[in-house]
Amino acid sequence: MGEQLDTNFKKWRKSTRSQGNTQSSCVRMGESTNAVGIQDTKDPLGRTLVFTPRVWERFLLAVENDEFGEPDQG
Repeated sequence: MGEQLDTNFKKWRKSTRSQGNTQSSCVRMGESTNAVGIQDTKDPLGRTLVFTPRVWERFLLAVENDEFGEPDQG
């Protein structure tokens, strides 16, 4: 099996686009020594999605390159 991921995320940050807007649907990101955590800002005590930094970087690059297309409006 792979290396155990450190899920002790001490510092969280969220998009500046969501600052001050308590009604928005946003996520926050935390980093540890070898992992990236993602949480819903409206439920900070809820579950955390955990990724390796490499997987997270690949996801961000795919978003930047518009590889996912437009969401369904239905």
